[in-house]
Amino acid sequence: MSGSSHPLRHRTEINPGVGRKKTVATITEKLERYELKRTLTVKALSQVAVFAALYTVLVWLFQPISFAALQFRVAEGLKPSIAKVRTLAVAFAIGNFLGNLVSPFAGIYELAFMPTMNIVGGLLAYYAAKIFKGNYFVAALVYGTTIGLSVSWMLHALFNIPLLDLIPFLLASELIAMTLGAVAFLFLEKRWKWYQ
Repeated sequence: MSGSSHPLRHRTEINPGVGRKKTVATITEKLERYELKRTLTVKALSQVAVFAALYTVLVWLFQPISFAALQFRVAEGLKPSIAKVRTLAVAFAIGNFLGNLVSPFAGIYELAFMPTMNIVGGLLAYYAAKIFKGNYFVAALVYGTTIGLSVSWMLHALFNIPLLDLIPFLLASELIAMTLGAVAFLFLEKRWKWYQ
């Protein structure tokens, strides 16, 4: 078979009505695109699984300080990673749900509202960080503020604690944990592009 008539070779056809060239994808190109999509899907699922598991384990390990109005969730330090990978919003929602299973306040707020707010906060943080070239600190600020306000509202709804008493401490707690996480991811990225 000659080179130009080979069935796997890239061909173009003329669209007689318009006069423009129309590209016909070959079998090889279609397979390459499928393989790339499959790889990205496997990679994304792997990242979601790893981050969800890390978040869950950190909440369980530090359970005494992970719940209530005076809390410091060490696992929140993972969240600035959202600056590079949007799908991690799902990881943090899953991790939050699983972590909250051991909460003394487990119920609709801990198991539905907070995972939902983790997706919302994660997506807000990702798109805000994207404006600043995937900046971990921007992601930490946006995500920390979203979760700090959400936890404050949840505890107010559960225990009728005044919001003005809850917000300052919970915002500070979230922002400190996430800023420390942003620093850690910044140093990690200098040695290893973990998100690629």
